[in-house]
Amino acid sequence: MEKYEKGLFIAIIAAIVGLSSVFLSLIIPELFGWYRIETTVSAVDINFYLTGFGTIDSNIGGTTTEIAILVSLGGILVIAGAIGCVSGANKQIKKSTFIGGVLMLVGPLLLLLDLLAEMSDYAIVVGNLVEASNGNIFWDSWTDPIGDSATWSVWIGFFMALGGGVLGLITGAVVEE
Repeated sequence: MEKYEKGLFIAIIAAIVGLSSVFLSLIIPELFGWYRIETTVSAVDINFYLTGFGTIDSNIGGTTTEIAILVSLGGILVIAGAIGCVSGANKQIKKSTFIGGVLMLVGPLLLLLDLLAEMSDYAIVVGNLVEASNGNIFWDSWTDPIGDSATWSVWIGFFMALGGGVLGLITGAVVEE
């Protein structure tokens, strides 16, 4: 297998992983969301999942309750990065595949920026949970004396987007101009 063919193969895998992180988070947010908050309040489970397009899906009727603009931009960047990786590898343009990988990495990092800066209502809720537990924003849990609890963390779609970005960067290193 030539170096070009290896680069194209890696670029396609990177694009599939990146695109899957966005679209599967919309279809199955409980498993592929970018971020999750799972709570039990008065013996009732209330769960929220942030998708690659910044929509918050809850298990209360499967409703979308908010759009986190910065995270939506992140999903768009992951899609653009996937397109850049495949088109760059197909044309043997090293810069395009590298930029595609960077865009796919920036996408999920915008979620972290949103959470750290508390720019959306969702991020404010996460910040309140972190403050109540003296925990961290990446993953933690909290239980109060009467049995109410919450667990939150970056979730599978977030790591898939990062993985697609890393593979995109690798593609940029492998493909020759």
